[in-house]
Amino acid sequence: MRRRMPDRLWAAALHFRGDQSGAISLLSLQIFVIALLLGGLAVDLANALAGRAQLQNAADSAAHAALYAREFGSEDQAREAALALTEAMMPRDRYGQVLTPDDIQFGQWDRAGDIFRIETASRKAVFVSTRRYSDQKNGLGTFFLRLIGLDSWDLAAGAVFETYRPACLHEGFVARGRVILQSGGLYRAGICIHSNAFISLGANNFFEPGTILSMPDMRDVATASGSVEATPGLGDALRDASYRMRVVNHIDAIATGVMDRDSPFWRDYITAKDPLSLNPDTELGPETFMAGNMYTVTCTNPDQRFDLNNDTVLLETVLVTNCRLAISAGTTIEDATIITTNRSPKALAAASDIIIGRMDACEDGGDVQILSAGGVNFASNVRIFGGQIVAGGDLSLSAEEDSILGASVQAGGRMTLGLKGAVGSCDGKAMGRIFEFDYFRMAR
Repeated sequence: MRRRMPDRLWAAALHFRGDQSGAISLLSLQIFVIALLLGGLAVDLANALAGRAQLQNAADSAAHAALYAREFGSEDQAREAALALTEAMMPRDRYGQVLTPDDIQFGQWDRAGDIFRIETASRKAVFVSTRRYSDQKNGLGTFFLRLIGLDSWDLAAGAVFETYRPACLHEGFVARGRVILQSGGLYRAGICIHSNAFISLGANNFFEPGTILSMPDMRDVATASGSVEATPGLGDALRDASYRMRVVNHIDAIATGVMDRDSPFWRDYITAKDPLSLNPDTELGPETFMAGNMYTVTCTNPDQRFDLNNDTVLLETVLVTNCRLAISAGTTIEDATIITTNRSPKALAAASDIIIGRMDACEDGGDVQILSAGGVNFASNVRIFGGQIVAGGDLSLSAEEDSILGASVQAGGRMTLGLKGAVGSCDGKAMGRIFEFDYFRMAR
């Protein structure tokens, strides 16, 4: 005999069956599941994008480090530099091995074709690829997508860096400090004048189309009239730019390198095996400096001076000294390099009528390099025809009418230019032995 459910219990059961409060429909359940999956996908996608960005940063940094180290180092040394930086950014014990030596390739970058070509022994470009792959056991793990069988993302990134050399540093007037252009200059197309501070101009300066005046903020230019429009060509010439002064920073290394046949700074016109030593008090004669020789002059204190006599001729010669150097009137210098490592504000002083380079209308050969770790002063009427002058400190240069054609002048301090008449460009020619350093930029 069945027992009957009590009336009160039966009534409660009927009420529960009909009560819809707190209920969820099948559609609602489906929407909830889909929202959960989309939310999980969004989390995993965001994590993948962050992981990809991290790999890209590592590739960019490694490529830059490799190419920078390659400038004077071997390929193995460059790879080691890139691997060490990557290990610091993405430690192997946390991310696995994201970069191997085989992932760092040197070669050439074809900007026109957007193609990287592997080339053994190249110092011009590098391609670096970083990766996190599941088959390398360092894939980027997922959170929600593992519920549908995707346990990790395979991520990869790559970067190409290349070297370049700014035209302004090859042929132009560049200073870390203020550049002062005194009155009366006519600057031809191709001339570049740059300051990492600002440029001030005297009256009656003219700038042809194709000239460049640059500084970090071109609005800082100062003119005698107070108006950019009052100086012909100035408005079109102004640019924003900033440069590292790499030659200025490496004068001591260059001074050592010109004496080393295996150095990239070696001069190809030198035939002597070893340098000849001169006493700073030596009486110089016409036979003192012979073509093909290197000379050193060592002073015992930084104020001691070494003088090049009037009308000295330096041809196919290297002279390196730590003395204050005085170049007397009428000196002619062709196919020669002069360096003083003296750091005095008056480390190198030149009298009038100095000829630097060969007057050959921008033909190859004859170019001259003059470097001073301290200040440089060319008092008046210097003539430069394919010449480089670099000062670690302030630099002052004066020239008369139409006396400059092809010049690379750099100063680690302030630069004062009293250039009369036309200042012409050789469009990068006539200075094949100029001391230059590579600069680095991302190509892709």
